Amino acid sequence: MRLYQDALVGAGELGGEPGRCWEELCLAVLGAQHLVYVAGWSAFTRVRLLRGAMSPEMAAKAAEVRALGGVAVEDMSLGDLLKYKSQEGVGCCSSSTARRPRSSSGTRR
Repeated sequence: MRLYQDALVGAGELGGEPGRCWEELCLAVLGAQHLVYVAGWSAFTRVRLLRGAMSPEMAAKAAEVRALGGVAVEDMSLGDLLKYKSQEGVGCCSSSTARRPRSSSGTRR
């Protein structure tokens, strides 16, 4: 597991290559065999993980997935990837710590 402060990690910060956060996340989800657990402030399932040119490792994995299931990984959102993995029998869970804003009376909207 690799931790990121945010998606725009600079060279030498927290490990990993700059700009590869989303691709590394995609590779991790595709490689999961038992469980995918997404945790954080919020999880936007419609985000596209692959943007622009793929690394050779990602291109090879995308070709493998396409050959096995006819699915174009580069067109998938995070939610699509999680659905794809759940159909393979991998458990997919998410936990969000985001809170709904309070109204002026203090109640949740």
